[in-house]
Amino acid sequence: MIEYSPLRVRTADGKSATWRVEHDLAAQSPDAPWRLSLVGPEGVRFDAFGVDLYDCLKQIRRQTEPTGVLLCCNGARRNARPSGFYGSSLGAIAVYRHHRWRAAMPWDLVGIFGYAPPRKIATVEEQEAYLEKVDSFRRSMLPLLNPLQWITYGLSGLCHRMLDVRVRIRDARSFSKKNP
Repeated sequence: MIEYSPLRVRTADGKSATWRVEHDLAAQSPDAPWRLSLVGPEGVRFDAFGVDLYDCLKQIRRQTEPTGVLLCCNGARRNARPSGFYGSSLGAIAVYRHHRWRAAMPWDLVGIFGYAPPRKIATVEEQEAYLEKVDSFRRSMLPLLNPLQWITYGLSGLCHRMLDVRVRIRDARSFSKKNP
């Protein structure tokens, strides 16, 4: 089933426009089950197949960047990348906004096609370079010296535990209503 989403773009002449994104689980091959198409006015179309929507979006960005079209979406942010879970099981429909100085929090999870301002957008090469810096920083010992890193890890764990408790309470209430 093809899903459609509007996507804001900035064209080569600097004007803002809304194009259409079409995506589905095309299953052309096991190596590239997702299909993503960017459809613009006057029949302009860019297509890509990949392992998830993030991979497809990167392929389309590589096609549009030379033409001067800038995709203003969260998947094109300098610091955006899906987690392993969202990439493998959900097709990377959401991405995390990563930061070098703190861990990703639940509120850093955003929809891949959601609007992002043009000043937050980077080319594919700039995005990959920034994410490599983030990864190398996290592999080093420096995050252990950053007190904000410890606080955000604690807050993240606390948020996940609170959400888990809320779900368990909700499930217990619905179970008790069904089985008096």
